[in-house]
Amino acid sequence: MNISKGMEDELFLFLEKENYSGKKWLVYEAGSLIKSQKDFVCFTTEFDASQYAHDNTSDFDVMIVKPIAEIKASIQQELFEQAIEHALNSFTYDNAESILKELANTGFKSAELGDSLRRDFASFDYDIPYETVLNNTPVKFYIQLSKDGDGCLHYSGYDGIVRPEQREIQHGTFNNIDTAALDEAMGKINWKEHPGNFFYSPEDRNNPEIREMWYLEKQLDKLIDRNWQTSENIKSQAMNVWEALMVKHFADTPLMKAIIGTVPYLQASFEQRIPFSKGVSLTEASQVLKKLNNKNQVTSENNKIMNSQNLEFLQSSLKYFGFGDKLNQALENNIKEQKAEFQLKLEIPHFNNKMDFTLHFKKSDSSEMYFFNRYDAALQNGTPEQDKMQSFYINKGNGITAKEAFNLLEGRSVHKDLVTKDGEKYSAWLKLDFADTDNKGNHKLKQYTEQYGFNLDKTLAAFPIKEMSDPKQKEQLLNSLQKGNAQQVTLTRDGKDDKFYIEAVPQFKTINVYDQKMHMVKRQNFQEPNSINGESAKTNQKHSEKQKTSKDTEDRKPKQGQSRKRKLTV
Repeated sequence: MNISKGMEDELFLFLEKENYSGKKWLVYEAGSLIKSQKDFVCFTTEFDASQYAHDNTSDFDVMIVKPIAEIKASIQQELFEQAIEHALNSFTYDNAESILKELANTGFKSAELGDSLRRDFASFDYDIPYETVLNNTPVKFYIQLSKDGDGCLHYSGYDGIVRPEQREIQHGTFNNIDTAALDEAMGKINWKEHPGNFFYSPEDRNNPEIREMWYLEKQLDKLIDRNWQTSENIKSQAMNVWEALMVKHFADTPLMKAIIGTVPYLQASFEQRIPFSKGVSLTEASQVLKKLNNKNQVTSENNKIMNSQNLEFLQSSLKYFGFGDKLNQALENNIKEQKAEFQLKLEIPHFNNKMDFTLHFKKSDSSEMYFFNRYDAALQNGTPEQDKMQSFYINKGNGITAKEAFNLLEGRSVHKDLVTKDGEKYSAWLKLDFADTDNKGNHKLKQYTEQYGFNLDKTLAAFPIKEMSDPKQKEQLLNSLQKGNAQQVTLTRDGKDDKFYIEAVPQFKTINVYDQKMHMVKRQNFQEPNSINGESAKTNQKHSEKQKTSKDTEDRKPKQGQSRKRKLTV
């Protein structure tokens, strides 16, 4: 089975939930890439699964029938192998010691914490549970660890656990069970005395209280009886009542741990996480958690905390995208006013040009969170008919930076790590096509992936660039060109070193060379014969002529009226 990278956790939880609801078999298409749970069709019996596979098999499509337990085991093994590989490639003892010091500054101090950090480092969530007693009150936390692009582990903050706000139970009669009466009966039981497992010993059965617990659990389980013949809508209502009753009566009891151990996805129903930055001490966090638990003000207090965290995240995002901190106060003011959406404007000068940015923020329909959705960029060089505009979209914190937007609107190419709609990661060079716009005035975005065949490193190696001989300068040069910059380099010609500017041109698998006044010069003056990407000098000359024509008509003189916005997701 070929499962899309990064989908293993989601698929495992989906199959676990299906398995718990009574499904034992699944069907999927042979040879296809499993991208989501929609690629699995689950059934209660092997006969039903086989019948479905038979009906959907053709000369072009072959359906496979497998036990859900077998696929779960396969995914679990894959996750384990990925975790071990992840740990072996990334973990260092020095990194762990550094994190332990940061944790101690927050208040996380335990002899076992170091061992937990090293043992759990391979997990994909980087989630370490931590239980302690503060002010005579037991509290539980989850330490959040994250990994940067260099593979280095960081302590980013932690979550405190509170009991979720009790939701209203939509009582009714399901499978002959009166859930209102069941709720009342469960409320008379001290569930903290539960033995904490589903297997009662003979001694337990002689205990009247435990016998009553066992009877009520059986009544509760009838709400999700797989043999109950009714509509899917009624089953869904019954399952919601089943879950709400468990949260109401089993929270903070030994039975809660047994339930979470059997049905892990229910953990989110029993425990609500309140995020804290690492600058907040455990003592301060415990006071907040106590207030939330005592006054049952989870929603309002959580919103205040989330707003603070949300503001901090958005301010960090603006800095990452190259907008600096000039908009921080305006951003905070707009969030405090709780506007449904708002825009912030910023001007950034670039030599003889300037960039005008309009940043768009929108409030979530389901929470107090705000999101930085997109920004509009306008390049102005003093000649209105040559001004260029484009909308750039932000996708899960990733996208085109302000400087990269400037370079794209200048007509240069930018190299980015991208994600498909199905979550597949890939890399490509991006370039705006000023001769092609959509009905909103946005320019079409051309992509040149690795399969296109442009290799920047090999291309530069064909030129006598002095910086390429120094590993550090070479890395800096490659990074600058990938960001779309016209980078100054030292080129050797006729035994003499001179300063020139170069830019990457992936469309023609070469580079452009400019003098100090940014006038284009012939790259053939510097190339070694027959050197670029294995092509002849004659072929490169054709590329040069074709590129010059394209640059004149496409980059430098866009058609009038082609000036605004095309959606871009990176």
